Amino acid sequence: MPLFAMPAKPAANAMFFEGCAVKILHVTLSLLRAGAEQAMVNLVIALQKRGHDCEVAALRGPYDLAPDLEAAGVVVHRLEGRRGNFGALASAGRVARLAREHHIEILHGHIFPSNAVVAMTRRAAPQARRVVTYNNLAYDRESAKAPRARLLKIINGVLMRGAMDGHIGVSAATARSYERHLKLKNICVIPNAIHVDAVHLNPNPDAPEKEAIRARFGIAPEEVLFVLPARFTPEKGHVFLLQALHLLKANSNRRVRALLVGDGPLRAELEAQVRKLNLHDEVVFLSSLPQAELFPLIKASDLFVFSSISEGFPLAPAEAMMLERCVVATRVGGVPDLIEDGISGLLVEPANAPALAGAIERVLSDDALRSRLGRAARARIETHFSDDVIAARIEEFYRSLL
Repeated sequence: MPLFAMPAKPAANAMFFEGCAVKILHVTLSLLRAGAEQAMVNLVIALQKRGHDCEVAALRGPYDLAPDLEAAGVVVHRLEGRRGNFGALASAGRVARLAREHHIEILHGHIFPSNAVVAMTRRAAPQARRVVTYNNLAYDRESAKAPRARLLKIINGVLMRGAMDGHIGVSAATARSYERHLKLKNICVIPNAIHVDAVHLNPNPDAPEKEAIRARFGIAPEEVLFVLPARFTPEKGHVFLLQALHLLKANSNRRVRALLVGDGPLRAELEAQVRKLNLHDEVVFLSSLPQAELFPLIKASDLFVFSSISEGFPLAPAEAMMLERCVVATRVGGVPDLIEDGISGLLVEPANAPALAGAIERVLSDDALRSRLGRAARARIETHFSDDVIAARIEEFYRSLL
C-alpha cells in the first residue's frame, strides 16, 4: 500500500454515539505560551470537562502550558522530537504508537508541522480518524513564495488531501486560504475556544486594586493604559501601534501608556523603534505572562489595542473582550468574525497608524461608548466563543466524521 493511501475506514463505533466519551490525542508542535497553543489548551480542557478522554502530544518543547493541562487531568506526552524531515517521520512513528497503545479514536493535529505528523500516521494507526485545525494565513504571506516554502506547501497539500478525514479553519478567512492554497474542499469553520472561567472575576476591579496593579509599572491613575499581548513578529504589526502612539503623543493632551507583553525575534528592533520615536516613557516591554498574571493587567487597563496585519482567529483580543475591555483592532483575517465593528469593538484598516490613533482617541473621548462596547464584547464571547460552546461544536464535528 502506498504510504498515504487511504485504508478502509473502520465501522462506526458505539463510542461516538451522542453522550458517549471519545478518546482523543491532540498533537501540537509545542506548548509554548502563545495564542494558537493556548486556544488548543482551552479546547482540550473543555472537552475533558465534557467527559472525553483527552491526551496531548507535544513534538518538542517548550512545555509552558503543560501544567495547565495536567491540572485538568489531561495526560501530556513530551516527545522531544528531532527537527527536520527525518524528525517528522520519527515523531509520526511515536504518535502512531501512542494512538495504538492508548486506543485513540481521534487524532487531532494543531499547528504546523504537527498536522503533517498526524497525516503520516495513516498506515500505522488506521483505526483513528484524523482531524486538522488550520490556525493562520501563513500561505498568504510573502515568505510563502520562497522556493522551499512552496515545496513544503505542495507536500503539505498532498498529505492533507490524502490522509485527513476532517478539516477545521478557525475563521472564514482561514478556511478560504487553505482551500485555495492546498486545493481542499469544505473546510468547516469553528473558531478558537475562549476560556471563560475568569468571567466570575469582577471585570472591573475596585479602585485600590486597579491602582496597585498599575503602580507596579509606574502608571499613574490619570494616565491612559492599554495592553497588547502578542509575540514580537512582523504579522503582529507592533510598528504601526508605535507609530499610532507617537501620533497620540504629538496631537493629544492625554498621557497614554502601553504595555507590550510577549517574546519574539523583533523585540530588539521594536525597542530601537521606541527610542527613535522618543516613546521610552510611554512604552513598557514585558515577557510573556501566564493568564493568571495577564488577566488582572488587562482588567486594570482602559482599553485593548490590537494592531495585527495578518490573523487567523486571534486569542488576545477575544480574552480582552471576555474581560469586558473595549477593543480597537485591525480588520484582518478572522478579526471581523470576532468583533462586530461599532457593536462589540472598533475595527480599522491594517497598517494604518493614523486610523488606529483616531479610533483610540475616539473611544478615549467617549466613556459611554467605551463602556457599551466593553459590555457587548463580553456578551458576544459568552454567547458565541466560550470554551463550552466551541467544545460542543468540535464534539459534533468529530461524530460527523462517521
